[in-house]
Amino acid sequence: MTEKNITLRLRHPESDAVLTVVLPDSTRFEALNAILYEHDFVYHQKPGYAFLVAGHLCSARHCLRDYLPSGADTLDVQVFGIPQIMV
Repeated sequence: MTEKNITLRLRHPESDAVLTVVLPDSTRFEALNAILYEHDFVYHQKPGYAFLVAGHLCSARHCLRDYLPSGADTLDVQVFGIPQIMV
């Protein structure tokens, strides 16, 4: 499968803030926590955040492309505010 860059819009769990980044579609969801912290978008919590796409809780080991609609180059992701250990 050919890798491509996509625009990722990360929506804050407690506000209307949106963090927009461009990442390879092969990026795993488990890598997104580091990006959130790097941009000071959320406070640090262990073991990290989970993510929702179109109402689906995303597996940390899945790639962004696994949830990207066919032909799309933008993915909206809701940062799930409950620590992963609680999910």
